[in-house]
Amino acid sequence: MSKFRRFGRLLAATTVSATIVVGAPVAFAQEDDVVDFSVTNITDFHGHLSSQETDAPDANSEMGAAKLKALIDYVNQDQEYIMTTSGDNVGGSAFVSAIADDEPTLDVLNILGVDVSAVGNHEFDRGYDDLLGRIVEKSDYPLLGANVTLNGEPMLDASYVQEIDGVKVGFVGTVTTLTKNKVAPSAVEGVEFSDPVDATNKEADRLKESGEADVVVALMHEDAQQYAAGFNNNVDILFGGDSHQRSQGIIERDGAQPLHWAQGHEYGKVLQDADISFNKDTGEIESVEITQYDRSMPEVEALAPDAEISARVAAAEAEAEELGAEVVGQMDRATFRGQDEGAGSGSNRGVESTLNSLIADANRASVAKATGADVDLGIMNAGGVRADLPKGDVTFQDVLTVQPFGNSIAYGTLTGQDILDALEAQWQPGSSRPRLALGLSAGFEYAYDPTAEQGQRVISATLDGEEIDPSAEYTVATSTFLFDGGDNFASLANVQNLTDVGSMDYSVLNDYIADGAEVQEG
Repeated sequence: MSKFRRFGRLLAATTVSATIVVGAPVAFAQEDDVVDFSVTNITDFHGHLSSQETDAPDANSEMGAAKLKALIDYVNQDQEYIMTTSGDNVGGSAFVSAIADDEPTLDVLNILGVDVSAVGNHEFDRGYDDLLGRIVEKSDYPLLGANVTLNGEPMLDASYVQEIDGVKVGFVGTVTTLTKNKVAPSAVEGVEFSDPVDATNKEADRLKESGEADVVVALMHEDAQQYAAGFNNNVDILFGGDSHQRSQGIIERDGAQPLHWAQGHEYGKVLQDADISFNKDTGEIESVEITQYDRSMPEVEALAPDAEISARVAAAEAEAEELGAEVVGQMDRATFRGQDEGAGSGSNRGVESTLNSLIADANRASVAKATGADVDLGIMNAGGVRADLPKGDVTFQDVLTVQPFGNSIAYGTLTGQDILDALEAQWQPGSSRPRLALGLSAGFEYAYDPTAEQGQRVISATLDGEEIDPSAEYTVATSTFLFDGGDNFASLANVQNLTDVGSMDYSVLNDYIADGAEVQEG
């Protein structure tokens, strides 16, 4: 419900109440027992603190943390609200945050007034000790993981309840089961991620049946549209995340209120606000309306940024500018991530891209230079590439923005069959991203049939014109993330003679660009 419609509704309610006072005092008492409040949500913020400078802001423009705070206040004026996120607050972050270990973002989220958050897969990037220590300790709000266990025991709180005017609002947080594949497996050793829908339903049942909650909101770090139909009648509202999509819908249910669900894209581009009316006499929700706000709306663009957050972001930007200004090399042409037709760069991780291939080349060349090893193949995962590389001067900031995760680079031996199996594993049906295309260094080529059955799509693969021999051994350079089987490339974890070269992924790309990077054609 928009701010203006909300004001209209309040005015109408006041008029009705005044009429009822004269003729029907009982009805007036019932009106007094209807509580209006809202639950506000963002997802996949990833440390995008700064506003995107543009003369023509649209729905895809980043508003930045300071305007986001102003918008939160704007849509919730004269109304109680609870501020939430659906995970990936930090990790894989914008340069302004990544270069400072996400400390600015952890500060800003507290200033934003976040009340509760689901845990995202990127909160596990540096392992569960970092999550339970640094991230949890620096967050003035609970991070929930109802489907997360450590050595068989709950690792995080399953739910959180906050009361507004006598209405108990329960939140259940969950994270995608693919977390185990999206971070280095060594970072989550002993951690299990069960089905997020089942875990939410179970906790929602407990909250409602025990009387701990009147309303249950699911904060799920997984694609809302894909999973919404699985929630039971005790889940009233769902805010999704993880897949960086914008979506919204309503699912009608027999004998219960409809499930209202939404997902707010990424990077603070969209603020979601669920206006809820709850009747304490009947114990039922009377209405839910979710509105998604973005910079294409004139009233949003006109808001003055919050002063306190503006100051914190400015300090972070100044520090990042100083640290990132060093020019590391030159690019004679820009390189890009994969994209869907008509969509922005990076919108499709399932197609080959010049930038993925460039980083694969960098892994191969830099490891060979540093160690003297004869490296046959470099590999890069598309999910680890978070921005494009410009033509001309390339700075440290550019490179770290492209690769913000800080994975170590290593090399070792894989069989030809391991490599072929990794090619087949690019297709991952049933996931929110059914294909994850690997970047492969120059000289490696393969043919495939995308219509073939799972596991039988690769027709042929060659290295420097020679067919890959399934029984032969090849020296491969890539991140420890992939050698741990990350992104569900399990066969890469079969690596033998693994050697960590002691370099971070961004420094390897730095070195490659400094040495005069060559871009693969295609």
